[in-house]
Amino acid sequence: MVNVEPVPASKSWFVFHVLLRRRHLGVVLAPVLAIAMTPALIFMFRQDVDLAPPIDREHRYQAAVGLVLQEQKLVPPKALPPTVFENLDEKNLSLESADRDWGRLDPVFAQLVLRVMERMQARGVRMALLEGYRSPERQEVLASREAKVTGARGGQSKHQYGLAVDLAPFQDGHLVISEADPWAARVYEIYGQEAEAVGLVWGGRWSFRDLVHIEAPGTIADNLRAAASAQR
Repeated sequence: MVNVEPVPASKSWFVFHVLLRRRHLGVVLAPVLAIAMTPALIFMFRQDVDLAPPIDREHRYQAAVGLVLQEQKLVPPKALPPTVFENLDEKNLSLESADRDWGRLDPVFAQLVLRVMERMQARGVRMALLEGYRSPERQEVLASREAKVTGARGGQSKHQYGLAVDLAPFQDGHLVISEADPWAARVYEIYGQEAEAVGLVWGGRWSFRDLVHIEAPGTIADNLRAAASAQR
């Protein structure tokens, strides 16, 4: 058994005084300064700090779905010319052959996507559909490429079930897919926020960042069961 004798108050102050005078000053004061500065930091960045309690994504999604069923249906925008999608090799997606038929998407999911696009338009950014439905065969081709495009094989992506889309900003007659431009990087962050506001999943949060991608929450099986129940 090891006995630890209490240090007299005078000696305690002496030790503390030495620590303050030596290189341990930062170690001693860092926690105190962090606590003291927290209110100031929150004030400085108050526009970027969400102090509201977190809302479960499923609740947001169900609330958004409820609005879709009650409100007037939005109409998909006019399709862009096919030439806009040619020679877009930033992500090696072969977008000239991608499916952009809104009718092949789950109708409720499509309405949520259109609402995201409407919100982006209100913020001064036009978003364009790069790809909606994707066949299992095309999914396999993309998954097999040496330059990683997707980790999902055929049948594993929500694209195959009309529950995922890829959108990109359309500016000055061009699609901006890369986030190398600071403007584009900020646009994709806002796009992700708008998608998440209606309970959708944004690929920009994944370890393999897919900035253009948004999809319905939940598993594919859960979504298919919900769609089947809605049709009864």
